[in-house]
Amino acid sequence: MKTVPLFRILLVLLALLTLARGDDKLISIDLNGSVIIVQQQNSLKTIHFKPFTEITINGAKATAGQLKPGMLVTVGLADPQNATKIAARGNAGDAGAAATPAPAFTGFASTQATRRIVIKALVDARDHWTIQNGKLSIQHFEFKQPVDIVINGVKWAPTWTNNTTDEFTAFTPPLASFAGSNLSIKKTKGRGDVTILEPPTEANGYKLVFRLQDKGAGANEHEVHITW
Repeated sequence: MKTVPLFRILLVLLALLTLARGDDKLISIDLNGSVIIVQQQNSLKTIHFKPFTEITINGAKATAGQLKPGMLVTVGLADPQNATKIAARGNAGDAGAAATPAPAFTGFASTQATRRIVIKALVDARDHWTIQNGKLSIQHFEFKQPVDIVINGVKWAPTWTNNTTDEFTAFTPPLASFAGSNLSIKKTKGRGDVTILEPPTEANGYKLVFRLQDKGAGANEHEVHITW
């Protein structure tokens, strides 16, 4: 009886495990963390790649350092978060154009996902801040709504609806996922407190919710640093 080589069995099993996605937009690449963020319809997804992950650009073998935000990618997944194959096409900002061969990667990518948020705001009483899928919003509870809001150096005058803001999305580069990271949040200015109400987990879709509460009469300037 003829036996089947073990490596052929492993290849078949790998093929059966691989799940394919197509036409996702590449948002950012973090070479240091071996992570890409892709846009799937109206949501962002974090996908990890490994040294053995097969990467191609317009059908030609490539490296992770040659991937560019804006490309369209088809990702083969060994499980929901780890890629076995990344097939990209197009250039950043022009997904339909032929990619220009890039030099081999020799250092960290110049475009890496943001892993630090600095929030400055004039806060009166209590607000809950939510960060998820690269978006930030505020829910206000007491006294005056926060004003003079600056996020990573960008001034933000949100639109309020029933004490809830619209979403701030002007993070450049886009935010890295909280998945697999050690998050730290620290108040560096202000007389109030910052408290994590809901830490980011797989169960809540890696959503961070924290409370910023002023203590004392009138509003007070606060500054909060979040890193992961």
